[in-house]
Amino acid sequence: MAAYLSAAWFEDVNRAARAGERLAGATAGARVTIQQVVTGGPAGDVRYWVRVDDGVVEAGPGAVEAPDATVTQSYGTAVAVSRGELSVEHALLEGRVRLSGDVSALVRHAAALGEVAAAFGEVRDRTAYG
Repeated sequence: MAAYLSAAWFEDVNRAARAGERLAGATAGARVTIQQVVTGGPAGDVRYWVRVDDGVVEAGPGAVEAPDATVTQSYGTAVAVSRGELSVEHALLEGRVRLSGDVSALVRHAAALGEVAAAFGEVRDRTAYG
């Protein structure tokens, strides 16, 4: 079982992103890069990115150059979203997630990003949250 936000977890997420044609079709034509910042985790603050590029979805650790938008949240919020216990929308409404950058890019690509979240959600049962 891969630890949340570990190198093994990113490998699992990327395998899930490549596993089916549904995600490729749902993200065709979309181009958006999101920087994620998770604060206060067991290993401190963690940065990772998610990129959708015309049907290709990938994620990786670290900072990405020139993201369209940045999403910042606490480790507890990130875990709740990853586990499917909290939607990003509710986290936003509750002030648990901060957005910066071109937020309209997230709105324009909401359907594609929803499919990305669903594909990444397949990994939750194989993830250890510590």
